[in-house]
Amino acid sequence: MTLAASGLGNLTLSPASLDALAPMHIVLDGDGMVRQAGSTLCKLLAKLAGTPEAKLVGANAFDLLEIRRPHAVTSVALLAECFGQRLDLRLKSFPEMRMRGQALPIAQGGGAFLNISLGVSFAETVERCDLTLSDFSPCDSTIELLYLREAIVAVSQESQNLTNRLILAEQAAQAQAKSDALTGLANRRRFDRYFDAEW
Repeated sequence: MTLAASGLGNLTLSPASLDALAPMHIVLDGDGMVRQAGSTLCKLLAKLAGTPEAKLVGANAFDLLEIRRPHAVTSVALLAECFGQRLDLRLKSFPEMRMRGQALPIAQGGGAFLNISLGVSFAETVERCDLTLSDFSPCDSTIELLYLREAIVAVSQESQNLTNRLILAEQAAQAQAKSDALTGLANRRRFDRYFDAEW
């Protein structure tokens, strides 16, 4: 695929290079038909929408995706108008998953390159679709969000463990305060509390 790269002439990328840089991309022809799709996007669509890769390539992108912002986009011409802007998009078959995107016109053929990333629903999507770090570009901010999420879960679990240990230590201290250290039998303090509770 050849992209118009200002100051560099035309930049040609192989499908494998493009997939390594943007594993959630779609290459559209001038009619909006998907000519190429990134491996992670294919995996995601297969899990969420039941759309195998064979059906993704050759499908109309605007039948799969709804682009809402900056305005409704229903054609490649309208997509080209959004060059440089952040796009808010969703899968039509799974609208609760919000995604972000950016479009770039393709030099020949009047098509477009659409790079997509997960939005605020990244954690649920990653878990639901069995995505791993290798499913994302090394510079995708989703990787940092995944690390941050793992750190929050680990800190939360450690905090819960500490709370449980403190509760057990308090219970042990209270039991020790109410019993004789040598015999383990109830001491005067325990007897007084029991007697006060009964009367």
